[in-house]
Amino acid sequence: MNTESKDINLVSILDHIYRGDYQLPEFQREYVWKDSNIKSLFESVLSAHPIGNILILEINKEKPLLAWVNFSEILPPETRNMRYAKEDRNPPDYLVLDGQQRLTSLCHITHGTRDHDWFLDLNPIKTSREKNGSPTDKMELNKMD
Repeated sequence: MNTESKDINLVSILDHIYRGDYQLPEFQREYVWKDSNIKSLFESVLSAHPIGNILILEINKEKPLLAWVNFSEILPPETRNMRYAKEDRNPPDYLVLDGQQRLTSLCHITHGTRDHDWFLDLNPIKTSREKNGSPTDKMELNKMD
């Protein structure tokens, strides 16, 4: 078994979810986050605070050893891109073992799949960043790495 740690762009991960490349193991718990959890997560992302790791498992698409379910509750029917072969779905590339609540929440707020709209007052975040001398653009953030 080979393990490795990678920095992956959050937008890329969300795009992979929408393409069906990332799915959930069948044993994964239900999505249970409340609006307060989602708001805190989104504020952390906008403030460039760490939001934790996700744990994914690359699976052998020819011989998958685990059953999976899709992120169906986050996907509006018109944007679903899941392929089906008879009764069995084609295996995904990866299973999300840890991070489902965060990833589902981020998909909800970035792709407008919830039943209500989100509005976030960015002025306090901007004021805090300016006050603390935090980077103000992508170039400055890249210099910090």
